[in-house]
Amino acid sequence: DPNNPAGKVVARVLPVNNKVHDAALILAKMTTKAGRPYDEATVQEDVRRLLNTGWFAPGGVEVKTAVDDAGQVTVFV
Repeated sequence: DPNNPAGKVVARVLPVNNKVHDAALILAKMTTKAGRPYDEATVQEDVRRLLNTGWFAPGGVEVKTAVDDAGQVTVFV
């Protein structure tokens, strides 16, 4: 499946819809980084880590992915 991000290289991680915390603060809490392979277990751990900051309401961290024509993944948090 060309739209499945598993194992593809992450091109970028973009915090979206967050008005309170700086994107750099959010990215600093995440293990998922540009240049690394996309791994669902790592993403789920990132979500747990972000929720544990108390910055977000329960269930307030949503992750979406998009795979471009080059097979690179953009992760939206």
